[in-house]
Amino acid sequence: MRFMDADPSTPLIRKLTLAVDEGRCTLRWLWPERVEAVYVERLELDMMSDDRTEEEPAQGKLKLYTREEYKASNGYTDRITGFGAIKYTVYVCQMEEEGPVLIRQRDEDNMVIASPGKADIRFSIRYKSGFFKNEKVC
Repeated sequence: MRFMDADPSTPLIRKLTLAVDEGRCTLRWLWPERVEAVYVERLELDMMSDDRTEEEPAQGKLKLYTREEYKASNGYTDRITGFGAIKYTVYVCQMEEEGPVLIRQRDEDNMVIASPGKADIRFSIRYKSGFFKNEKVC
């Protein structure tokens, strides 16, 4: 898989929006004409290391997503778990003889950051009492 910088003639992702509801996020964007597939990169920001450059996305985090899947699901949906923020990047995929080529946009219209919100912390207090004591202990 190769990456290519966007130029004025390449199709680009526009108006990427994010909606988070109860641990699920939905990404929606305007599909460029003649583009049948995109790759969605999911990157947890607390896991980003300093040795990664901006030029190359983390391998293994990319997922192929077609226009038909997008229409059937009314967007790209993902489950959010954990506490850190998640950065989503949508790359246009163009098929060539050597394989897929992903378009890297410089205007960042294809990036969005999702925050899972507050942590759900639950606790309980259990009181103990001795057989012949009037006091309770925690």
